[in-house]
Amino acid sequence: MKKILLFLSILLFSLPSFALETPWQATKNNEGQMRLISAGYDDQGKIISGLEIKLKDGWDTYWANSGDAGMVPDIQYAATPNVKASQNFFPAPHRSIYYDLESWGYRNHVILPISTEVLDGTQPAIIGVHVKWAVCNDNCIPVDNEFSLEVPGGYKDDAVLKNIDEFILQVPQPVSDVSAVKLYNISLDKNVLKAEFVSPVPFSDDVDMFITDPSKNFRYPKPVVVFSDDKKYVSLATTFEKRLDSDSINGKTLTITLRNGSEAFVTDYIVPAPQTPEIQQAVPQGVEPVAVKPGTDPDNPQVVIAENGEKTSPVLPKISLGQAIIAALIGGLILNVMPCVLPVLLLKIFGVVKHRNSSKKYIRSSFVYTIAGILFSFVLLATFVVTLKALGSTIGWGIQFQQPVFLVFMSILITLFAANQWGWFEVHLPAKISEKLHGKLDKTDSTPFGNFLTGAFATLLATPCTAPFLTAAVSFAFTESVEKIYIIFFFIGIGLAVPYILVFISPALVKIFPKPGKWMVWVKHILGVLLFLTNFWIFYIMLANTGASSAIILAVSIFFMVIFLFIAKRLKLDRKRAVATTIYMVIVTFVFTLYLANIEKEPDYMKDVWVKFDEPKINELVGSGKVVFVDVTADWCLTCKFNKAKVVNPMKDYFMQSGVVLMKADFTRPSKEISDYLTANGRYGIPFNKVYGPGAKEGIVLPEILTEQDVKDAVNKAGK
Repeated sequence: MKKILLFLSILLFSLPSFALETPWQATKNNEGQMRLISAGYDDQGKIISGLEIKLKDGWDTYWANSGDAGMVPDIQYAATPNVKASQNFFPAPHRSIYYDLESWGYRNHVILPISTEVLDGTQPAIIGVHVKWAVCNDNCIPVDNEFSLEVPGGYKDDAVLKNIDEFILQVPQPVSDVSAVKLYNISLDKNVLKAEFVSPVPFSDDVDMFITDPSKNFRYPKPVVVFSDDKKYVSLATTFEKRLDSDSINGKTLTITLRNGSEAFVTDYIVPAPQTPEIQQAVPQGVEPVAVKPGTDPDNPQVVIAENGEKTSPVLPKISLGQAIIAALIGGLILNVMPCVLPVLLLKIFGVVKHRNSSKKYIRSSFVYTIAGILFSFVLLATFVVTLKALGSTIGWGIQFQQPVFLVFMSILITLFAANQWGWFEVHLPAKISEKLHGKLDKTDSTPFGNFLTGAFATLLATPCTAPFLTAAVSFAFTESVEKIYIIFFFIGIGLAVPYILVFISPALVKIFPKPGKWMVWVKHILGVLLFLTNFWIFYIMLANTGASSAIILAVSIFFMVIFLFIAKRLKLDRKRAVATTIYMVIVTFVFTLYLANIEKEPDYMKDVWVKFDEPKINELVGSGKVVFVDVTADWCLTCKFNKAKVVNPMKDYFMQSGVVLMKADFTRPSKEISDYLTANGRYGIPFNKVYGPGAKEGIVLPEILTEQDVKDAVNKAGK
């Protein structure tokens, strides 16, 4: 008898756990079923319950927003004794695609959590729920369920709470300064919305983004997801589509939900109305776009605002002509150590070493023609700048590398110059001109014309590079009169020619090198190889500038040109035929490469931690408390590459942890917007880096050669 009473006691004690779940209510063929369960009270005195749903394989039900099709669950609560209010929550959904349609919802199993406030936690409370929902496959089955569940006062079931908690964790949490995942940036470029998030730990592979707006007149398809290498950064870009042509996304409040594996986050953004010029950028909720009026900027009386909203400012302190000349000399001198220019200088010196015992007159004659080639080329560049300026065109240091025709020309020229160093061919002037230029020099020596071309070639290779002091000199020149442009460019040429001038003044300097021997042939060949490898840099610029097809055609053409020159030398082909064939190959290279360059699509914008440059957006981001690091760069700018490799890339974690928005102005291709931005900042060359923030609304200009400390100091100052 005692055993029977013990069994009954245990059974009675266990009844509440069974009683706090309703029977399953299923569709006719069990495609879907639902019941109401409850875990009782949590530590805050609220009742935690849930609508538990189970679905057959291949059947779905829907989230709070169903996507392109489907029925959003309609959940209504009955007024019952001791219940103050109930609220249901939706875990982040998964995406299902049916042909061209997308639905957002759940498969297999889900619990929709319910939180209920009661008047008295010591008394029973009845939860009454009426749910209209649907289960769908190729067809949809509407379902109408009603549930009622009495929860005893103070009741708690940890096992059920654990089951519900699994789905509570999937309910999107607001993105904030204390949330695990933080919003890094969001931008809206035409109809492409891109949201970027960062996390102290790697993101899950199962990442998705769902965008909703109250009008439901826009469709936001599956985004393109891109991770950083360490997966602590993710960008999601979706191309939204209008459902009603008459509607506009301007002014809409977008709710962005990020699902990251078993957790989710949500944030709201407002798309501002168009301004002048039109701005299509998303800004944080609560931040109103400020209209820019013509006149004087109230934040800086030196800044002038034109009718079109464009700002101009003497950002850089004005320097004198004398200071600009000194900067030009130093900047030109530094260009000699740039990777592309240094081999030319070494080749020139080694070319003279074999004549170390020649007369000073010979050595000076050799170097004076190279100096003349450098200075003539800089005068030619100055003339080019003056002409462009007179025509109202964009001017800037190194902008010729934006043009495919120049890239093809440079690649062919580099190849021929390298082949010349390998001894595969020589450039000969007509006999009469050659005799006049040679004078008494031995005909086996380097020709004055060859020396002149060496100087011109060094100048061409120097133009995509910049250096400390050079930017200040060039910026001064581009804003001054014609005479000063010529003066500054001439002194940049003098700076580049300094090593040659030193040898001209003191020919004995060539004797510091070892005596002539076979080592010189090898060194000359090696330097020729280094020059030829510059082609890969040209191919890379072409790839970024015009696309893969034109870059591949250029690379293949150069390869066959090298093979032909090698064969022509080894087989001693007829000189005239060899020259004619080379010219033919050059023409074919130009025609095919430039044809493909003109028809190829513009490359997609880089999909990494950087956002695309948009000057109006800088003020919006700063107004919302963000610090913005602007990097004006180009694939043809070697100094830019140095800054990125040595400073910017290693600081990626610092930028993310500090919440700095990285804005990239890619000047690889011509861009009026970027050119105007440089001009407004008194710059005409790159790299150019500037940091904006609440403490530096007009921005802090950084040195051409970056250091981590310079960047951190500017970020800290701008963030105050």
